[in-house]
Amino acid sequence: MRLALLVAFLLHFVAGQDILPEDDVVDAAECANRTAGYFTSLTPGKFASSAFFDCFRPLDAVISFLDAFATANLPNVSVQKFNISTTVLGQSIPAYKLTSLTNTSKKAIYLQSTMHAREWISLTSTVFTWASLLDGIAAANSSIVKLVDLYDWVYVPIVNVDGYVYSWTHERFFRKNLRMRSYFPLNPESNFSAGVDLNRNFGPSFDMNEDSETYSGPEPFSEPEVKGIKSWIDKTQVNGPGLAGVLDIHSIGTYVLTPYANSSMPPVAPYGQALQTLAISIQSAVRSVAGGNYTVMSMYDMYFAQGTFSDYVFATYKVPSIVIEIEGNSFRVPSSTIRRRGNEITAAVLALANGIPQWNKEIQPPIAAAACGLRRPTTLLATLWLFAVLF
Repeated sequence: MRLALLVAFLLHFVAGQDILPEDDVVDAAECANRTAGYFTSLTPGKFASSAFFDCFRPLDAVISFLDAFATANLPNVSVQKFNISTTVLGQSIPAYKLTSLTNTSKKAIYLQSTMHAREWISLTSTVFTWASLLDGIAAANSSIVKLVDLYDWVYVPIVNVDGYVYSWTHERFFRKNLRMRSYFPLNPESNFSAGVDLNRNFGPSFDMNEDSETYSGPEPFSEPEVKGIKSWIDKTQVNGPGLAGVLDIHSIGTYVLTPYANSSMPPVAPYGQALQTLAISIQSAVRSVAGGNYTVMSMYDMYFAQGTFSDYVFATYKVPSIVIEIEGNSFRVPSSTIRRRGNEITAAVLALANGIPQWNKEIQPPIAAAACGLRRPTTLLATLWLFAVLF
């Protein structure tokens, strides 16, 4: 009887769960065959409805899909592709810039994903977000059109291009880039198990063990992937309008994370509270869309890390920099979750953009006039006293 009850419970539990594929590379290939005609039916306003999002996709399919957006006929905007960096193996790292034609000088919101090769869901969910933004423009959605007019949008879908390809062809759970070890460098197959964790390479260095999952590289900014992104951000901040906000999308964890990762101390006032306010607004937006139980915390509270992208951007430029760890309990997730996670990240991105005015308000120093206002009654009383004495 007890065995029967246990079996019934397990069957009920499994029925309520998304079943992981035995091999998601094989599963993705089978899915691609089933959805082979999706590319010819791409329509502005229905990008996010495409069967592209039925499957996880390899590099070439992802880039072809995103490139198609650049040629779409959308009102009053342009989508431009450019190479933001290169990989350690010399491949280009593409980025896409969405800008309105009615306001061409404005700060940018920067989005990136797939810094870690195995985090496929971070890629597909952000591609879904990009498609949703463009659908909103095509449909003349006033809230999205307003945000695109206020900010440029720059999206780097795959920071770790080499690693992402490697996760499809060799090791599904590969994390780092493909820098070979400094020792025994003649066998690429054995060296490819080394690599550098790009999200530890933004300085300062910490983990110097080349075999570690979080190896930070021989020195800060040693990796070409990181150098190129750093260079673009630095130029945008110094020579351009600058960044309005940054969102770095990862998996897995169900977290909305704020700086710092390398210190238990929160950012100094007023930045610490302003980051909390922004993160909580993102958390609320994500929960309202899909009910995900995302938790707001500092990156340090998740685990200590040095050389993270988010810490670099915030510490250097005081730009609001948030990390999303997408909900889940494995890097290998069912393709049936793509749209749900895409809706979550879309909500997070829009909440970031809508929260920037409040961020700007909270980080402003106290208005000098307020301090003067405290002195005005004293000045007035002194004037009246002098008037009374003299007259």
